[in-house]
Amino acid sequence: MSYKQKRKEISEPDQFIKTSTEYWSVAAANKKLIISVACGLLALAIVVIVLSNMSKAKIQASGEALAAALTLAERPIKGDPSAVMASEDLAPFETRQAKYEAIEAALTKLRDEHTGTRAASTAAYYLADAKLQLGKAEEADKLYELYIAGAKAGSPLRLMALEGRGYVAEQRADANAALAFFEQMGSEAKGEQWKAKAAYHRGRMLVLKGQKAEAAEAFAKIGKDFTKATSINMLAQERLAVLATEGVRPPAAATDTKAAP
Repeated sequence: MSYKQKRKEISEPDQFIKTSTEYWSVAAANKKLIISVACGLLALAIVVIVLSNMSKAKIQASGEALAAALTLAERPIKGDPSAVMASEDLAPFETRQAKYEAIEAALTKLRDEHTGTRAASTAAYYLADAKLQLGKAEEADKLYELYIAGAKAGSPLRLMALEGRGYVAEQRADANAALAFFEQMGSEAKGEQWKAKAAYHRGRMLVLKGQKAEAAEAFAKIGKDFTKATSINMLAQERLAVLATEGVRPPAAATDTKAAP
């Protein structure tokens, strides 16, 4: 992000000239001191330039490392229809396990070698996701938590990290904790798709908690409240169909989109 600094215009130029003359008079009387300070400032400027160049190089290197690691995620798994690739760089992995182990190794190396960079911070989320795919839920949860702590509320990766923590809690059979993460995801989200997804997860957790009537109502409301979230609506309808086979249906008010007479 760039910031623009406004320059204050000199409203009294005569006063400025007077003050400037006084400064130069002092400088003439303390020539050696001024030269010494100037040399010190020059040395400081050189150090700042060198550090700036080093910082830029570090940022670039860390960004390239992250891009390379994420390229691994684009590679398919052998047997998948998309496994026929023209480039050898995107050759398919033999197994799903091998794919996520490769991603895990690359992102771990990045975070070790580029500590403190934005790329390393971003890598925490992707590494958490890789570990979750590998069944390392507790390690994933710590990384999700670490990423969330430094991410801006409502940002896409933070929402995905909250969702990830919800999945971990669900694996622990802690529906209440999972529900809290999914609800936080929904409260921070601004887009309809994210809010619909959070509402869908809420319905799932209500089912796990045994509150099937409330879950049916929650799934029914998704179609009413989030009309543009087509894929989520389809999932919600599937859940409603399953609940219906169990004799659980949402109240009429939840499905009736017309105003009452």
